[in-house]
Amino acid sequence: MGGAPRCTRDALARFIAHYDVCGLTGNPNVRPARSSLGQVGYHTLMQRHRSLWTGARMPASAGGEGPAPASKGGRPRDPKVDEAILAAALEVLGEQGYARLSIEAVAQRAEVAKTSLYRRWAGKDALILDAVAKVGLAGRPEPPDTGSLHQDISTYLRALIDFRQAQVWVGEVLADPELKRLFGQHLGGELTAGFRTIIERAVERGELGPHTDVELLAVLPTALVHHHYVLTGTVPDEQLAQRIADQFFGPGARIAES
Repeated sequence: MGGAPRCTRDALARFIAHYDVCGLTGNPNVRPARSSLGQVGYHTLMQRHRSLWTGARMPASAGGEGPAPASKGGRPRDPKVDEAILAAALEVLGEQGYARLSIEAVAQRAEVAKTSLYRRWAGKDALILDAVAKVGLAGRPEPPDTGSLHQDISTYLRALIDFRQAQVWVGEVLADPELKRLFGQHLGGELTAGFRTIIERAVERGELGPHTDVELLAVLPTALVHHHYVLTGTVPDEQLAQRIADQFFGPGARIAES
């Protein structure tokens, strides 16, 4: 008789007799009852059963030795497509505004199918926030480290104002209440991170006291700039940056004595 060795067939026969309550018989074509076995255990037992009778090697995925089969994932996303879509989203935002912006318009500008956007973002809110975070804010200046709190704040705030004026999308963010709310909620920390770094360094140098409210001071410069824009309707300039630095972070300012 071909197939498995006799000793193996005898062992299998005893195994079958012992577990006959599961409905397993000596015939390899008869299946055991599933009610007594889990889904995985059922298929594993059947494959072992057949392999012993036929002499075939049990596949690794059924519990045998060897590496598990590689999972079949989807095609990886092309980062160039992501970049094109995000750049197009900021362009359309600057031209049409947030209220009029549509997924169709962004897809057309990026020269991709609409499905490419829907596979990546749940809607235009998520798309615009991602575009601002990864493209719009990517070129923002780094906080300087001159060794002086006043000089660092003055230099960094002037650089941020210049950066802001060069970004068309900024005006749209400030003009649309819903987008401004989302921007502040999800990306507000990105704008204050540089000032937080500057203030933390000042605390380490002893320019500011150890109990300084770092988070509050980090928000102050950008809050004053935004407040000026909302109240006056004029674009912030370097003169405003210097006034803020002198008044709140200069050597004579009480804030530096905290």
